[in-house]
Amino acid sequence: MSSSSHHMLEAHVKSLNVKLDGKAKSMLDEIEKVHLRPLARQSYLCAASCYEKAGKTGSSEQIQQCVHACQIPFQQAQGFVNDEVQQFQDRLTRAMMQCNDEARDAMMYSGKKGDSDDAEIAKCFTTCVDKHIKLLDAMKSRLALKIKE
Repeated sequence: MSSSSHHMLEAHVKSLNVKLDGKAKSMLDEIEKVHLRPLARQSYLCAASCYEKAGKTGSSEQIQQCVHACQIPFQQAQGFVNDEVQQFQDRLTRAMMQCNDEARDAMMYSGKKGDSDDAEIAKCFTTCVDKHIKLLDAMKSRLALKIKE
């Protein structure tokens, strides 16, 4: 394998990472702004109302229970987002590992690593990233629905 071929593959993988990171960040920013922020706001307003309801006579335990109840919807929504992101990352990792396995198998079969193997790896990574970028819209829809529940 030539050194320039290896550097080209590394550069290609970096560009794919930048592309995927940008799309994922954009989707997550939208979820945060459109769905999580309003929930966070509701949580804080609800918590503030706990203090108003308790006034000077309510116990600190009542206030804590009320505030805790106010935080649950936002915490659940954040949990949904974190779970989805983790599943997405796990799935992407498995797909990238599959590309690596296929490349290793091809190399073992041919007995050497050449530029055509790098091209195949690059093609596999590109397909993998493009496929996962397409999954982001479905993920966004799932999160939006789950958060609204």
